[in-house]
This record gives sequence, structure tokens and C-alpha cells, in this order.
Amino acid sequence: MNIAAALLHAYPTLNEAQRTIVSHSDGPLLIIAGPGSGKTFSLVLRAMNLLVLGKAVPRELVLCTFTEKAALELRERMAAVARKIGYTGDLSELKVSTIHGLCNRLLTTRRWRPRAFRPSVHGLGPISRTTRYG
Repeated sequence: MNIAAALLHAYPTLNEAQRTIVSHSDGPLLIIAGPGSGKTFSLVLRAMNLLVLGKAVPRELVLCTFTEKAALELRERMAAVARKIGYTGDLSELKVSTIHGLCNRLLTTRRWRPRAFRPSVHGLGPISRTTRYG
């Protein structure tokens, strides 16, 4: 398992399932578990592990959850882990939101526009928020 030494030192009591989650680095990962099982904790440590090992920078990570409260908690937990292990990267570039917020942001910034309205744009691309069609 490829887990940063700083994380193993700071969190020596990770169980086997948590270690598997934290060390996962090849593509997306879906975590399904019951309440209080450590999903958020594992997700935060996985994200921090990717940052510490240099496999990602904050602007490349997206952390999603279902509620605003949980999204705020994710951001707070990332900051707490960063302080605990001495990570000094700029966490303000992390994309932490609800799933609905992320989808809304993607839809409003990457809407498809017909060529007739903007011939230089092919397929998806940013459009002005004030432009309305239909």
C-alpha cells in the first residue's frame, strides 16, 4: 500500500478497509458504508495522501457529498489533517461541494451552444451567465 509516511505516523490506527481507501490512487473510487463507519475520514485521508505523494494538486481534486453541512465539514477536516501533518499546499483550490452544486456549476459553465450562436465554439465551452436561450 502506498500511503505517505506522515499520514501513517499521524493516524497509526487505520483499519485495513481504511488503508485500502487511503492508498487507492488509480481512478475514481466509490465508498459505500453505513453511518459512523469512517467514510468521510477515509475520503479526507485519501485526498491528502494524493496531495502529499504529489499525485495531484488541490485544484485537480473534487470532493463531493450530499449536504452543505457535510461539504463544510469535508473542507474543515482537510484543513485539520493538513495542519496535523504539516502540509503547506494551498487548499483553497480544492473543489469541495455538494453533488448538486458541482453538477450545477458544470452545467452553467460548460453548456452546449449551437454553432449558429457562436461559430468558433465546438461542443462544450464556457458561456456568459447572462446569455439565455429559450
